[in-house]
Amino acid sequence: QQPNVAPIITNQPTAAPIQGATVPPRDVLVDLLSRSVPDGGATLSDVNSPQFAAMQWIRTANNQGIFSDARFLERYALATLYFGSKGEEWITSRLWLSAASECSWFGVIECDEEGRITHLDLRENLVGG
Repeated sequence: QQPNVAPIITNQPTAAPIQGATVPPRDVLVDLLSRSVPDGGATLSDVNSPQFAAMQWIRTANNQGIFSDARFLERYALATLYFGSKGEEWITSRLWLSAASECSWFGVIECDEEGRITHLDLRENLVGG
């Protein structure tokens, strides 16, 4: 007797294809950040710290498709600035913590040819901390 080689058709949906890259797993980010910050990553475990909030944000869909450590670190640093200086109370926080390039976030005056911020000005934005 021949085995049945006909395709099996079901009504079950399949997962949507993944478009682009995903955010690295938490342990990879913790390792990267721990190697890159002065306290060795101690504040990443403090749920009340801006560093913890920034790490949680960097793991969201807004950061998918970022392939360089330098860009992750820049976005993490900006998110830490945002959370540590009460960004939710700023006069304007247009595009901050969005998927848009950080070069288009409010207060970013200049980026270099590689897309790294070279001039940030938030003086008139009620930045606290």
